[in-house]
Amino acid sequence: MSTQHYRLLLVEDDPTDARLFGMMLDELHVPADSVRLVGSVEAALVVLAHAEIDLVFLDLDLPDSGGIATVERVLSAADDVAVIVLTGYRDEELGVRAVSLGAQDYLVKDTINANVLQRVLRYAVGRQRALSLAKRESARAASTDAHEAAMDAAEHRLEHEVAVRRSAQDRLEVSLARLRALRGIDAAIVADLPLEQLLEAVLDALVPFIPVDAASFSLLRGGSFVPVASRGLAADDLRRGPLSQTDPAARGAVDGGQVTLELAPEGGADLDFARREVMRAVGAVSYHAIALKVREEPVGLLELYASTPPESGRLDWLEFVGTQCALAASAIDARRLRSRLMSANDELLHAYDATIAGWSRALDLRDHETKEHSARVATATLDLARRLGVHEDDALNDLRRGALLHDIGKIAVPDAILGKRAPLTPEEHSTMQRHTEFARDLLEPIAYLRSALDIPYAHHERWDGSGYPRGIGGTEIPFAARIFAVVDVYDALTTDRPYRRAWDDERARRFIAEGAGRLFDPHVVDAFLAP
Repeated sequence: MSTQHYRLLLVEDDPTDARLFGMMLDELHVPADSVRLVGSVEAALVVLAHAEIDLVFLDLDLPDSGGIATVERVLSAADDVAVIVLTGYRDEELGVRAVSLGAQDYLVKDTINANVLQRVLRYAVGRQRALSLAKRESARAASTDAHEAAMDAAEHRLEHEVAVRRSAQDRLEVSLARLRALRGIDAAIVADLPLEQLLEAVLDALVPFIPVDAASFSLLRGGSFVPVASRGLAADDLRRGPLSQTDPAARGAVDGGQVTLELAPEGGADLDFARREVMRAVGAVSYHAIALKVREEPVGLLELYASTPPESGRLDWLEFVGTQCALAASAIDARRLRSRLMSANDELLHAYDATIAGWSRALDLRDHETKEHSARVATATLDLARRLGVHEDDALNDLRRGALLHDIGKIAVPDAILGKRAPLTPEEHSTMQRHTEFARDLLEPIAYLRSALDIPYAHHERWDGSGYPRGIGGTEIPFAARIFAVVDVYDALTTDRPYRRAWDDERARRFIAEGAGRLFDPHVVDAFLAP
């Protein structure tokens, strides 16, 4: 995991929080000499006055300042610096107020990890640079207007002043338009949309404020840039095919960051590039391609089509678009990383569940139970739980795992006892009953299975307190164990065993009904016996 070289200021007086923050920055390979740590607002103001800082992480509870006043003091000294507010408590109103005053974002310390920090670094600094660029453009426009007004000849002063003011207004409107575009792109990224919807939203926010007639985003897949989002292009134009990485336009954008191409005048020779036919179809005479890169590797391409040739010296808007492409590339990378993490997590969960299923089949064989006993009672337990109103995925998964492993403790019971066909002696019976405690000792240290322990440990407890291992009764018995107890007894009664034949369904259901309020939870029995 890596990130760019940013100049950071951490304003934090708690040594533990500062050390944890430093560990996350180390994980992101942020050089130690690029991070300043201070413990007060006064010290932070000194650093901001004498050093170049890209991003400030600001604790709201400091020895010499607290709350929103802390934000105001730092923002007043850090006009062009991104400020991220940190707090040790969840105060959404305070966070919203801090952002409304000019802070980039608001983070709760307990929720920060290296992945979150990496995304915040890229996004916050990139956004601040885009804002600074827009501000510099506005400042340059104002400065130019003032200079031009001062140099006007006296006889043309009024006419020239009107023209200058109109130009300044146009430039300011451009800056405001870009700020509106930036706000729209920010909203799209924060909305956490699926990747293709995100790129559609970026085009919606960007295209109205730049001098182009059509645009498309393509993602790099299998050596070609494949269009996934567009504005101003017909479906037939997009169906002209992906753009190969070896195409002159794509190669120029990837090598140089961006490329601008124009159609030759009528009768002239055009450069041979694939998008030439698309340009003709949409009536464009100029084409711009900007590469989306992550860690210097291309991940996508923004292609822009304009019906007028680019004005000499008036391509500054491409710099603004390039900044937005960098933000879009970071968002693409974040979504792909999350997708990979979710896939890896799913694969790991499937592997865990397959292992549990294997354990349960092995236990069935060792205990000489009817084949697939554990799988059968697991399925029946889930059906009964749903009838009783249990629908949450996590709760149902815990029930299924607990049911599959309900007799896992028998792994510690000697074979001589487990396979004995004659009646057990009192000592042997006591050992057999301890399988619930063995299950607890085996599963409790495993964090993944701890929430599924209720069934293996408590499924032999009885409603009237006559069960084991603890002799608890009524609602003291975990709900999962009360559900499973009914299913397990019914399955045992209706299955052939070495010492007796299986009961028929009617006789077994009568036994369950008679046990309501004595052996079993009456509410669970009612749901089990319901048609």
